Amino acid sequence: MSATLTIVYPHAPGATFDAEYYRSRHLPLVRVAWESVGLESAEAYIGAAALDGGAPPYAALTLLTFSSAETLQSALSGPQAAEVMSDISNFTTIAPVAQLSSAL
Repeated sequence: MSATLTIVYPHAPGATFDAEYYRSRHLPLVRVAWESVGLESAEAYIGAAALDGGAPPYAALTLLTFSSAETLQSALSGPQAAEVMSDISNFTTIAPVAQLSSAL
């Protein structure tokens, strides 16, 4: 059964998020680093607005789907994890919030 790593970047006063870097550099890095260990898909969404038209609660949301919970854990503990994690500071000052998710 596949496993999805859901990552959100909550807006915070004074926080920055470089969507262009995220799209053009970070996501390709994630794909290259983790496709060989079970990453099946990577989807990213940039917050556009809250439902009431106000500021979006999240700067971005990412869904990384792996072939299994074991391959997800392998990616997070593998040799490429440090490179992926250290790149976060290149596009945001927001501390990401992550959770393991599964489809209903």
